Amino acid sequence: MKVTINDTTFNFQPWRPELGRVFNTVYSFDSETTLIDKARPWITPACVLCAAFDGSSGYIIRREHVADFFSAHRDVPVVMHNAPFDLAVIHTLSAELNIYEWVDHDIVWDTQLMHRGYMLASEGHTSPDCLVAIGGKVFRPRCVN
Repeated sequence: MKVTINDTTFNFQPWRPELGRVFNTVYSFDSETTLIDKARPWITPACVLCAAFDGSSGYIIRREHVADFFSAHRDVPVVMHNAPFDLAVIHTLSAELNIYEWVDHDIVWDTQLMHRGYMLASEGHTSPDCLVAIGGKVFRPRCVN
């Protein structure tokens, strides 16, 4: 699958457990889920599909492979936007992975939290606008309030 970010096209391929570790440095991770139940928003929605990207290589990760993917990347820093949500999705798929421990070891970085802290310190507010830097490249995704 080809994905274009800004004017650059990247190849995303399926990640399978036999590939093992594909990232040795920081990478981004995102999960896509079913809709959040508005009547019960505390329930983590079901994972549909995930993706990981390091600024040059991208992988699509099926929900049944998420635990294996993170096991293969146990000590590699991962960037998420709204990490509490993605961590909850991962934990729901594989509680034995103990993904929340990764936060304690400072290898989970949340761009949403970082940006809000930066905006608060530099401009006195927490704007929803954002920049995401992955692998030395800066992207301006469309952020929604």
